[in-house]
Amino acid sequence: MAAKKLRYATEFFASLYPKQVVRHYSAALSKLQDELGWHNDAVVADGLLKILASEQETATGAGYARGYLASRVATDHDALQTLWKRFRRLSPPH
Repeated sequence: MAAKKLRYATEFFASLYPKQVVRHYSAALSKLQDELGWHNDAVVADGLLKILASEQETATGAGYARGYLASRVATDHDALQTLWKRFRRLSPPH
């Protein structure tokens, strides 16, 4: 949520700063926000899948889907770390 608010604020004030500086900062923030959004979606989905896993008819499929999401989150962890480090090094437009 904080990344989304920062992105909206950056876009709102973008006309006050040099385009190249804002574009670079905004692009890095956008990539980070997308990745964080994916991780949040995976957490929400996991919670819903836990509920489905409690029913006998859906337990197998829910377990498979939870495993798949867990493996994707684990695989994407390094990419998220890289995006975060890249974004942290940037100074906000000034």
